[in-house]
Amino acid sequence: MKSYKLLVQKLVEQYSSNLTEIDVAQAQELIAAGEEQIAFENLCERISDRGIRCTEQQFADIKTIAETLKIQPRRWEFLNPKEQ
Repeated sequence: MKSYKLLVQKLVEQYSSNLTEIDVAQAQELIAAGEEQIAFENLCERISDRGIRCTEQQFADIKTIAETLKIQPRRWEFLNPKEQ
């Protein structure tokens, strides 16, 4: 599970400059509580809600994390830059 935490934490750090302090704090709290999947799903929603566009590499990273955590595609595929 520790590697999952690191993957999601890396994603939080990558987007922290585009998210609110509250978004980042909530994600970090969920990660600390062992709720990486919820943190990831919430983070994807916040990225979308804030109108943040992902690069193809960022989306590839999101996809890798999602597949590692076995998160349903409907929870993250909307971030695909080819469909935005």
